[in-house]
Amino acid sequence: MQSAVETTVHSPGLVGAVDTVFGSNLRRARRSRDLSQGELAARVGLSRVTIANMEGGKQHIQLHHVYLFARTLDLPIERLLPADAEIQKQRHGLDRVRTDHVALSDVQFLQESRELLTALKGRNYDHEAEDAKSD
Repeated sequence: MQSAVETTVHSPGLVGAVDTVFGSNLRRARRSRDLSQGELAARVGLSRVTIANMEGGKQHIQLHHVYLFARTLDLPIERLLPADAEIQKQRHGLDRVRTDHVALSDVQFLQESRELLTALKGRNYDHEAEDAKSD
């Protein structure tokens, strides 16, 4: 039988929720210091793209980066770390948005692609190819 801790640690969406909430906290802290992503990146020795990915919850955070961000932004580490309530709220949002770990934006892209392919499939390309040959 699994304990509550084991169930929480291994639940889908936990890592993504932690990354997303941390990223939001980092963005908020950076903006409150009136720093650009590039400026923060230069101060902590990362690329601007890495900062953007972290703030967007698309990149896992390493522990020493949390320390560097807190020190650079002159904040207690706790201000950057997600609270359990924030993680749970984000996880429930992710559960509604994701289908088998597919992000909503990906689902929308796939739906739009399917519609486009269906529309293109309905066109008679053989007829258009014949018209092009006769020109």
